[in-house]
Parts: sequence; structure tokens; C-alpha cells
Amino acid sequence: MLRKFLLLTGIALLVACSANETEEAVDVEGELVVEEAESTEVDEASESADNDESEEAESAEADDEAEADLAEVEVETVDEEIDITAASEDKAAFDLVKDDTFTNETGQAVWEKYQDMTEEYTLKDVFDPEGSGSSSAEVEELMSDMEIEPDSMDLGNGHTLMIYHFPDDELAHENGEPFIMADMTFIFDEDDHLIHSSIAPGFYELDLSGTPNAEDLGDVISMDDLADDHDPQVFAVGEMLINEATITQALIPVDADDNTLGLYVYALGDTIVYSNGDLFFTISADFPTYSYLYFQDLVQAYTTM
Repeated sequence: MLRKFLLLTGIALLVACSANETEEAVDVEGELVVEEAESTEVDEASESADNDESEEAESAEADDEAEADLAEVEVETVDEEIDITAASEDKAAFDLVKDDTFTNETGQAVWEKYQDMTEEYTLKDVFDPEGSGSSSAEVEELMSDMEIEPDSMDLGNGHTLMIYHFPDDELAHENGEPFIMADMTFIFDEDDHLIHSSIAPGFYELDLSGTPNAEDLGDVISMDDLADDHDPQVFAVGEMLINEATITQALIPVDADDNTLGLYVYALGDTIVYSNGDLFFTISADFPTYSYLYFQDLVQAYTTM
């Protein structure tokens, strides 16, 4: 039996995180194109001592309100049994990807390849120490038709990240380096079993005016509702096998007061089971790695259910 966390749980945690100042958009290796309105500068020298005291009081009050929001969050459980096998076959998070998510033909081709890969590789269940998944060599063989050599890095704890960058040679930076149109990532455990995969657009544009408001997502409990009522942008999707259930992940930007948050939404079939995240411009520095790290947060949460 799976327990369901209300989407509001993840939103409230993010609102608490957003007490930090809004981070400016960053350009990582020229691949990320993000725009946000500049904050209004404050001339601190012109403010009086009374204004300083007032601002400190308002800041303390805001912190208290954030803590109160977290204290009021309730966790809802699902009492009925869920047909995990049937639900796992419905990867509703993938349905959030639209024709313009991967910006051009190169990205779209990689997205189609990723969907094929999820049917061809085998994920190891992270709760089954005796289980097995595709090896890195097997994944490389499945990816050999793409004619791209992967990069690898050690994530610690014996886990290894293998990532494929897909450039578009017709689109290039001023220095001639091509734009990366998509990244496909695979994570392997200490025994070289595949435990996580994800895909993210490399070059992208964030439409701040089109992001849903965090407060409007409190009652969203399914991916269909999220897609139909809020039409979110998607910046990463992924999957992991957790206690026999294939959980899919989607990263969407969310507006919360003065911050843009990166919200990871997790689903078993169409049902949203969990959410977490951070400031969007923190996550945007490395979509593949953060996709994996926040999936690990779900695994840890699952152990306490």
C-alpha cells in the first residue's frame, strides 16, 4: 500500500525555503537562457533607524508565518489498495511534455529516444537489495544508435552518473560551441545496476508570466488536473522503481510571492504521491543531478511511511 502526500506538503516546504532572497538567473556553460525582471534597488543609506526596525519586525513576522504554514500541513493517507502494476504502466508525468518542451527537432528526437529507452532498460528496485537492473554497458549499447559518447561522474556512495549531451550544430554560441538541446541521464548503484533515469532540455526559455501560483496547487492531486488546470512548463522528467512501483517525476516552475520555485512532482500512474524542490534558479544550474538528488528525498520519505 502506498501513502499519498498532499501536493500542499511540497508547496509549503518550498514556501518556507523561499524566505531567501530571489536568486538571479545563471548561464551555465552558455546552455541555459533564463530571464527575470531585475529587483528594485534600495538605497540603504537613505533609510532611517525607524525603518530598519520596521523591516526587522516584518522579516521576523514573515519567518513566523512560514513556520506556521509548515505546522498546519497535514498528511493524508490512502486506505484502499492500489494496483501497483497497472498504475506503474501509466507514466502520467511523461504526458506533461509538449511539442515545444525540447525546442527543436534535435531535442524532440532525444525525447522520443528516451521514451523508447524506458521500455528497453530495466530499473532496479531501490528497496530490493537482491534485485537487478541494466548495467552501464547495457545502457551504452541501447544508446549506441545515437552516436553520442557519454560523460560519467562519481556521485558518492558508490553511485555513478552517466550523461549524454545532445548538441545542435546549426545553433551555436558566439564562440562556435553548439547549444545542448537535451541531456539524458542514467544513475547506477554501487553494483552497476540502473536505479534512475531522467531527461531535461539543455537550451530553454522560462516563461515567468505563465507559471502557476503555488497557492493554486493546494488541491491538485493528479497529473491530469495539473495539466488541464495549470498547463505547467516542464524542465525535466524521470523515473525510479520504489518498492515495486514505478514512480515518475516532473519538474515544473511555480510562482511563490517574489520567488520562482522548482517543484518536483511525483506520481504513481496519474496520482500525485509526493512533491519537493527548491528555488528554480538553484535547480536550473544542473537539472540532471538535482533530479536524482530530490528523487532520493522521496526514497527517504518512503522509508518513514
